[in-house]
Amino acid sequence: QWIPVNLNDHSQEPMNITYFPPEPAFAYYLKQRKDSLLMKCPAFSEQLKNTYVIKSPYDISFKYDKESKKLKTNKVNQEFYNENISFRVSETDPILVHFFPRYLFLTDSKNPLQIIQMPLILQPTKIGMVTGTFDISKWARPIEFAFEIYDENPIHILRGDPLFLVKFISSDATPIHLEKGLMTPDILALTKNCIRVKKLIPQMNLKTLYSMSEDYVNLMQDKIWEDKN
Repeated sequence: QWIPVNLNDHSQEPMNITYFPPEPAFAYYLKQRKDSLLMKCPAFSEQLKNTYVIKSPYDISFKYDKESKKLKTNKVNQEFYNENISFRVSETDPILVHFFPRYLFLTDSKNPLQIIQMPLILQPTKIGMVTGTFDISKWARPIEFAFEIYDENPIHILRGDPLFLVKFISSDATPIHLEKGLMTPDILALTKNCIRVKKLIPQMNLKTLYSMSEDYVNLMQDKIWEDKN
């Protein structure tokens, strides 16, 4: 299942209306590049299996102002900014922005199921997306659009613009079927507790997190899927 996430208040979620369903990547690229020879390439098609395009639910522009050291946006109010946008400045890396959409992916499979966030392909970009991967059968956390800004030129994003790809890799190469789900108190508790562990005990690798949380995550996932059925 894919679930729109607002960790601050799951009782009233406009994201359930504004978020786009993840779109199969092959179908998306076929519409964009119908006559391209790439769409007939077996290796390219294989890369897009169980891969989905995530689109922006909102219009927004970003611009980092070095003088004021602030990330400026338009078309959003302060409440939306505080809940949905954050950025980080360091001496070693470019400006890093965290932005919606946030999706939580849940599976009822007990077999390992890796999710990988990937940059868009076949599309020029002025930003650098931060990628990552983890096993959604062993860990519950939302994914979001995190990217680096390389200059002071504004970044314009329109509702419906493709932002990044998510790819699912199963141990037996089973085709993935996605359906929309709704946030529940149990799913919210599972997600928040996984996030809090990272804050309480930082810098643990995924293998350690999986091992430490295995009993709790399994119990919660069993309860979640039992309630859904």
